[in-house]
Amino acid sequence: MGTPYREILKTAKEEKASIIMLSSRFKRGLLSSTTDAVVRHSEIPVFVCKPRW
Repeated sequence: MGTPYREILKTAKEEKASIIMLSSRFKRGLLSSTTDAVVRHSEIPVFVCKPRW
């Protein structure tokens, strides 16, 4: 196991994903640290949505 964002990116690459979809709580307009790292380091599009709860 590695850091969460690296595991997400590794899995997306292994699965040949065309997009990564994540939900994130926005705190004062900022993404969570894992979501932010995925967005910054991903070579494929990342869709981030706010959870409904």
